[in-house]
Amino acid sequence: MSITLLLLTGCVGTREVAAPTERVELISMTPLPPIAQGSYHAGMRLNVLMHILPDGTVEDVRMLGSSGDVGWDSLALQNIRRWRYAPFQRDGVPTDVWFRQQVVIKIQEPVVMTIGELVSSTLHEADSLHALLEKGIDLDSLLRRAIGTFDIAKYPKNIRDVLKRLDPGEYTSPLRRGEEYVIYKRYEKIAF
Repeated sequence: MSITLLLLTGCVGTREVAAPTERVELISMTPLPPIAQGSYHAGMRLNVLMHILPDGTVEDVRMLGSSGDVGWDSLALQNIRRWRYAPFQRDGVPTDVWFRQQVVIKIQEPVVMTIGELVSSTLHEADSLHALLEKGIDLDSLLRRAIGTFDIAKYPKNIRDVLKRLDPGEYTSPLRRGEEYVIYKRYEKIAF
């Protein structure tokens, strides 16, 4: 079983948010550790205060309340420190930010896939690559550089939802992941 997270974000007063439309976007996460069946209850939530650096790494994370299991809380904080966010920008400049995040914990079976990624820095470039794929041009040599078999829980929910619908051999249209655009292709499972 893996733990799937629904993230609800809100900024706090340590750093003032320039505009309500600005938000902090999770782009990669390490799943939380398994939780004991007796400790888990439906709709379980963790409240954390996080400090994100201008490059999107988590500098500090503090639990605002406990799950009731001090050992699990410690492991959860270690995993959250490995999460990556799109750089938070104020007036177009990446900056650090403190924010409060509510993490809703849901337990579900892992979804393991073999995925290749084709990463572009602009939507125009990603759309051009996607058009080549649509014309039947084989770009597997580029996609295979990022190939791996893993539980897709590391991706944000919007990307997981698209990947779950892919059949082997299919690819996505460009999806925004932070400041990048990614085309994902699903492969038959590869044994390593």
